[in-house]
Amino acid sequence: MGKRVFIEDARRDGTYLRVTWHTDARQFVVSHWQDDVCTAATRIPVSAAPGLVNLLVEGLGQTVGRRDDAPRRHTA
Repeated sequence: MGKRVFIEDARRDGTYLRVTWHTDARQFVVSHWQDDVCTAATRIPVSAAPGLVNLLVEGLGQTVGRRDDAPRRHTA
């Protein structure tokens, strides 16, 4: 198994994401957790990762210079 990142939900309600890189399968696994129970998982092939990375970078770029770090509600 490769590297792993845990991301706590902004609501701080015991939910979080775990993103794991699996070198042998050349994929990321994004899993949703409630405390210590995995409730769902999505396998992302390496070929799909650039779209996700671009979205994250774009969102970070929109926050540069903003003082308000509070999460904003939006509809998907």
